[in-house]
Amino acid sequence: MLTFRHLPFLPIDLPPRQVRETVFAINSVYKACAIAEAIRSDRRFWRETKADGSLVTAADFVIQLFLTRRLAQVFPGDVLVSEEDGQTLRSLSHSASRNVADAVRRFTPKVDPRFFLDWIHAGRHPPTSRYWGSDPIDVTSQFVRGGQYSTSLFLVEDGVVTIGVMGCPNLKLHCSPEKNRGELLVAVAGYGAWCCGLKEDDQFHRLHVSERDRLQDAVWARPLRDVSARQRSSYTVGDHELVTSCQKTFGSRTDDFIRESNPVRYARVAAGEADFLMNFRLSHLASGFYVHDHAPGMLLVTEAGGKGTDLWNRPANFRAPPTMRGNYGLFVSNGTPLHDEGLELFSQVARQVFSSKQLTALRAI
Repeated sequence: MLTFRHLPFLPIDLPPRQVRETVFAINSVYKACAIAEAIRSDRRFWRETKADGSLVTAADFVIQLFLTRRLAQVFPGDVLVSEEDGQTLRSLSHSASRNVADAVRRFTPKVDPRFFLDWIHAGRHPPTSRYWGSDPIDVTSQFVRGGQYSTSLFLVEDGVVTIGVMGCPNLKLHCSPEKNRGELLVAVAGYGAWCCGLKEDDQFHRLHVSERDRLQDAVWARPLRDVSARQRSSYTVGDHELVTSCQKTFGSRTDDFIRESNPVRYARVAAGEADFLMNFRLSHLASGFYVHDHAPGMLLVTEAGGKGTDLWNRPANFRAPPTMRGNYGLFVSNGTPLHDEGLELFSQVARQVFSSKQLTALRAI
């Protein structure tokens, strides 16, 4: 049986409604991280490849079920928009389905696995102006290897992310106490960004972006792979030239770079350990970016003093999940003037790669 410690609360005064929402999000992610680690360490640990080539595990489904049930109990009028759906669950092999059912019985013992699909579908309803979002396991490929991954939960109201929580069980930030292993990262719109150790820390510590204000002094938080194998298989000539040109141009203008999984890149920028990150919107990816991959991380950075836009300097669109429609790529940084310099450099590269007609079409996405 899993045991949980009493978590501290943020050292800020919030309105009563936001206190309830923030406590709910913090405790939910904290417990979801414990479930994820327990499933990953089980000798019967299972993983399977989905139709799109990405991995899925029992942890993805069980945590989504856990969060959906908690939301129904605490905020029964709200919906959860998350990554997995009933179609994926139905497509699993018999052994995989059995593994998921066993994990459901173990970690949510009051739920009959036969009703699991109903709970999964409960989170696929079209959202209203207020919805919760989650990525149960972000970067599943790293999760199965014991690497850097996260569990997240966030709240969106009228297109604005108001609360964002990420749990990163294998992360250690420089600004947190040495004893920390695993970070609980919390941001509340208008009240800052904070971190607390998942296992031992007894207080939250304020996060601040760095003060480096020029690209030539900046640390670039790059993904583990600038473009995944699945994306590369659908490359257009323009995509390939844009990505390679940005890699070369930004690489030659910046002081250093680090390679991290996607949620950890946001944490590094928010904590001042890196200064900016980029995500490319390749032309063949018609759906754009997924809200659950970026919403909590972007709030974390902006509440730590940074800035986040798409590559044409437009606000991130969280109004129509699951995708961020109308956004072309993302640029997230420690703020101006570095943000403006980075966007101008990207614009220069794009003008070299694409014709005026192509640029007009890309700006209209």
